[in-house]
Amino acid sequence: MDIKNFATFNDVQEINLGLDINTKKYRVICNDGSVCFLKIIKSPSPKKYYHHFVGLQKYYDKGLPIAKPIMADFDSEQAYLLYEFLNGGDLHEYMEQGKNCFERYTLGLQFAETLKKFNDHDLMEDSKKENYAVSNIASESMDWLSKHFDSKEARKTFFWDKLQESYEKIIPALKNRAVSIIHADMGPRNVLVQHRSQIQLDCELVLADYDTIEYGDPYLQFAAMIVMLQEQPAYCMGLLNGYIGNKVTEDFYELLDFYSLLVTCKRLYWLRDSDNFYKYEQYAKCGYRLLENFILHNSVYISEQTITKKSSDVNEPGIVITKPFSRLIAKIRSFGS
Repeated sequence: MDIKNFATFNDVQEINLGLDINTKKYRVICNDGSVCFLKIIKSPSPKKYYHHFVGLQKYYDKGLPIAKPIMADFDSEQAYLLYEFLNGGDLHEYMEQGKNCFERYTLGLQFAETLKKFNDHDLMEDSKKENYAVSNIASESMDWLSKHFDSKEARKTFFWDKLQESYEKIIPALKNRAVSIIHADMGPRNVLVQHRSQIQLDCELVLADYDTIEYGDPYLQFAAMIVMLQEQPAYCMGLLNGYIGNKVTEDFYELLDFYSLLVTCKRLYWLRDSDNFYKYEQYAKCGYRLLENFILHNSVYISEQTITKKSSDVNEPGIVITKPFSRLIAKIRSFGS
């Protein structure tokens, strides 16, 4: 099957456009009627994505909760990754199908179990573990950003100064963090839903987007909250309560702050030459303000929060923090205690 040619498929539907101009995602129907997920990545080194995809096939065989890899290919400019698309679609789409606050919280709890199972797999050779020390990964990321994130406009961003300040604070904490296999972009659009029965929420959640699977600190995964807090606050509550529960330490908040800023600066670097640079900066700025409010309360419990844009100036999003869903939020909090 030539997955580089759309004519291979009976139907092709583009999904999840997002801000990444170098990545396209499609839901495709193959000749045998199966529904698959096709990701096309434009890159100067597409072959590396091919090899990364092939390497993950052994992880799937060992029980890692990821969508089944089917096929990968590449040409001189792009990598083509094809894997199973489960019957419930992606989690974002699933939650948008009329799921209420409590149901989204419950899905967050369920995905926390998937994420813990994912992180608990020890797939790294012992000889490589020292090279993947969390402190080394963070230091290399900072060095790389300092070297590449060099435009004057980029360094003026709200995040750059905060990132440098945050890094100084968490250097000691990084030395105590263990490395595991992680998913660096585990937002709901990268989680697929497999229905087990007709019963509501009786489903299995697995991870997709193989090119963001790597080794690192499991807390790095929660950097996605800078976006998720704006769109799915109840889901975030369930995810954090299910994954961390009552084991939250002060280090968690400092690391969450650093990783969120680090990931944001990296994304801004990749968007530096596109029209989406400023759009993402403004969107992420709102998310970070919510995250600061979340960290300030020193608790994994968050209230319902809403992002709005000032009608007078679309380039300056405003933040409206609404009152909690009173009884419903109180009930949800009792489940996490």
